[in-house]
Amino acid sequence: MGDLMKCEYCGFEFDAPKCPNCGAFAPKIDQPSGYDPVRKTLPSNSYTKYYAGVKVRSVLVCIILTIITCGLYSLLWISYLNDESNFLSDEQEPTSGTTAVLLIIFTCGIYGFYWVYKQCKRIDRAFTIRNFPPPHMSLAYCLLLIIPYIGLFIVLGMMQNDINNLAVM
Repeated sequence: MGDLMKCEYCGFEFDAPKCPNCGAFAPKIDQPSGYDPVRKTLPSNSYTKYYAGVKVRSVLVCIILTIITCGLYSLLWISYLNDESNFLSDEQEPTSGTTAVLLIIFTCGIYGFYWVYKQCKRIDRAFTIRNFPPPHMSLAYCLLLIIPYIGLFIVLGMMQNDINNLAVM
């Protein structure tokens, strides 16, 4: 066993890539100045809207783009949500956003219910990693999908809101 490192945030001593107590990454000597090990990013500036490697999107703009493109933007939006939730939850065996969208298309939307359930589990895990209470909305989101036309907007908008909140934590 190597030398133990002390976490910069909680003071816990450990010998792993991440602190088992708070989830912060182990300090590295070659990190640039200003690197935040919890957010895994450099400090953002006023010109970028990327936090923790995730682009913060306006829910209203995403909904408007989905309406204007007759639903095609929702497929891109699903892909973004999938990839960003994989990143935020440190998913061990992630399914890519492209694969998720193709499965939704080829199963005529049936895979979408499973995707929403798994997406909620990833979001819950991301909240837990950051020591915040998870929303536990899996069942509610799946039931909202049953509502014609607006159910998908509500579910994707709420997921985007959760991911935006996780990105800036």
